[in-house]
Order: sequence, then C-alpha cells, then structure tokens
Amino acid sequence: MFLKVLKKKKVMKKLLSTVLISTMAISGSAIGGTFHKNTYAAQKHTQYIHKTEQVTNGQYFSKEYEINTKQAGTLSAKIVVKNLGCDFHVSIYGSNSKFYLGNNNIPTLDLTSDKNRNASGVLKTDHIMYADVYKVLIQCKSPAQANGTITTDFTFQPSSCEDRDYLRLNSNDVLDSAKSHDLMDRKYHTYMLSGFSEQQDSSDCFDLYAKKKVTMSLRAKTVSNINHASYKINVIRAKDKKLISSMTPKKALSTKLLHLSAGYYYVQVVANNNALRSDQQILYTIYMAKARKIKSVSLNKKSLALYRLPGYTTGKLISKVNGKKSNSNNVVFRSSRSNVVSVSKAGKLTA
Repeated sequence: MFLKVLKKKKVMKKLLSTVLISTMAISGSAIGGTFHKNTYAAQKHTQYIHKTEQVTNGQYFSKEYEINTKQAGTLSAKIVVKNLGCDFHVSIYGSNSKFYLGNNNIPTLDLTSDKNRNASGVLKTDHIMYADVYKVLIQCKSPAQANGTITTDFTFQPSSCEDRDYLRLNSNDVLDSAKSHDLMDRKYHTYMLSGFSEQQDSSDCFDLYAKKKVTMSLRAKTVSNINHASYKINVIRAKDKKLISSMTPKKALSTKLLHLSAGYYYVQVVANNNALRSDQQILYTIYMAKARKIKSVSLNKKSLALYRLPGYTTGKLISKVNGKKSNSNNVVFRSSRSNVVSVSKAGKLTA
C-alpha cells in the first residue's frame, strides 16, 4: 500500500517523495486507607493516600497503617520526618505467613536523622504483590528530641495481572487442574509466574476444546521479567499428552498459527525446569482464539499531503480489517523511508 507525502520547506518549494507504508495483518485475530477496587480488571491509574502525624518532644512514635489494595500491584511509602532528631525503622508486610514480620524477605528501611533533626526515604516492594491488607509499620528508635511531624505518602501502582489474589495462586498449576478457556474468547489476558516466597507459582495451565478442525491463533509477549527468568508456552494434545508446539515469548508480540484437529488441548505456560528462583517474577500476556480469515485490509486514506509547517507535519492512518476498525495488535505500520516520514504503531505519521 502506497502513501504519497508532500514535503515542503518554508519557501513552499515542493519536494515529492513516495513513501511505502506497509501494513501487516495478523491472521485471526486500623488507621489506614483503602484503595477502592472491587472488579476483576485492574485499574490503570496510580492511587495515593497521604498521612501527617504530629509528634511531641520526648514521645516514642510507633504506628501501623493498613493499606487494603484489593488487587495486585506495587506499594511504596515515602516518609519525611521534620525536626524530630531521632532515627526510624520502617517495614511493609502482609497477612501471608511468608510475607509477615520476622521474615527476611519483607521490605525494610532505616532512616537516619541529619544535623537538622530531619530524615526521609522511600520504601517500596521490589515485585508485584497480590491483593491483600498490607501494613506499613513506622517506629522511632529513640524518643523525639523536639516537636515535629512525620509525613507519609502511600502510593499503589496497580498491575494488569489478572492473578489478583492468593486464592487463585495455585488453582491451575498442573494439567489436571487446568483453567478452562473458550477458543471464541478473542481477548488478551495478563497473568503472572513468580518464584517469590509468598507466591511460588511456576506454571499456568489452560484447557481448550475444538469441536472440529480449527486454526488457533496463539499470541504472547513478556510484559516484565524480573531477573530474566526463562519460560515457554507449550501446546499439548490432551488424549496422549503429545507436545504439538512450543514458543518462547519475547518483549515484542509473537504469533503462531496452529492447525488443530477436533478434541481437547492444553496450553501450558511454564518456567524452564518448572522452577523459578526466589527473586524472579514473570508478567506475560497471552491470546488463544480461533483465527479469523482476513478478507480485506483497508486504510482511511490513499494519499496524504504533509508539510514542514506548524500544524501540518502529522497525519493519522486508521486501518480496518474485514471492514471493522483494527487495533495495534492486528495491523503493523512500517515506513520504507523513515527519514522522510515516520509512522507509529498506532498509525500516526510524522514528516
């Protein structure tokens, strides 16, 4: 598909360039605070709680804040101590016995008072945590030397992970307890594998049923991978446990088209050697659905004039697949002459 781009200087001298924009269609298709979230899908926006405490001269300060996250994500606490002249110890822990006070793996922070009797620091979790009632404990190591304040800003960053709580942690670890998945479900799902001590989940299994011969589109990518764990996605025929296909997801979306006969199948996402180290965690996105035949791919414009003048340097391409508006996972734009005009994943042109 060709797109003609007019490139003009301020003197309006025409410079005609023909730029090839290629489109690729993919086949198929206590005192505390609560971060309110009750639905299954994760919120996109960071959420905050702010607390300020007054501390008097000679007082020992010790306070525990409850943070009910309601979903998976990361938690941090920024502490600012003013005029107290004492050191502090801060801890984050949850209700899980392996992520509780006394365990060496919980996040801790020591704040040391400076010559102006102030101290500050940020304590945060080093991996995605499951939904829980977390507690942030702030304790001074000696009495306050003067009247002052402790200000704490709690920040919760939600994750796109659908494995949101401990109840679902090991529900589909093996083939015999695989989670049922409908081949007509044309949605991308994000799940997590983890070796951290309170999570311990090194595999996810899904079962599929094909009523008749079908072409399945299997797509996957790695969203995040703490400490570079190795893992793969296996497709296994249920009746004889035969491996049909295997792929190793990358940061970019990978796609495989699999021709399946009628019957039951498993999709197994598993760490290599079925084990993750205690400092490894994988967040991945997967799509498993019956492929749709592509009959047509079209763009909203056959040609477009762009100028090197304010307000005229950009344009927008909108693609349709089989007559319906597509998304960045279905159509990929590329420019053959990016020095003349570049194109983004979303189809934005810039001269």
